[in-house]
Amino acid sequence: MMTESTRRNYSQDFKIEAVKLMETERYGFGEASLRLGVAKSTLRKLKALYGHNDSSLFTNRKEAGLTVFEQKQLQKELERVRRERDILKKALAYFAADPQK
Repeated sequence: MMTESTRRNYSQDFKIEAVKLMETERYGFGEASLRLGVAKSTLRKLKALYGHNDSSLFTNRKEAGLTVFEQKQLQKELERVRRERDILKKALAYFAADPQK
């Protein structure tokens, strides 16, 4: 039985940020794979390509704005905060309801 596999394409920014994350946070391939949702074998290839500590890959990246990884982290945080806000709104409505109903 043959299964159809899908090939995921990652931007160069994502690849560089993934390697940078592994190097700065000292994540192993397993932990980085779980955190980023990327296969360990892919991370090994990226580390081989971009993991030679070429400072030109990482210089002045903050000047251009947020990194891809930072954007994804902020989006996740925003989603969490919105869920919390919605729960608090419902709780406020419940406690503020007229008790004589």
